[in-house]
Amino acid sequence: MTLMVIIRKMYKFTNYITDNHMDAIARILVFISLIMGTAYATEIFVAWYSGNEYEMFTFFHNRITGDYTTQFWE
Repeated sequence: MTLMVIIRKMYKFTNYITDNHMDAIARILVFISLIMGTAYATEIFVAWYSGNEYEMFTFFHNRITGDYTTQFWE
């Protein structure tokens, strides 16, 4: 999306790539982001709800609060 805005301005493609196109792209990106967020939240919920000690270790002690915290939250 960012590159699309830059290329649109640099090469004067505003007649071809309209604001409606940019709005549609933004809506699709928000929709896909919501799907991904729901998938991640579901994965964490299932790990918590199952009570499996290995999944709990992997998600909560390793990813969310452990050694891989920065990679998980970025």
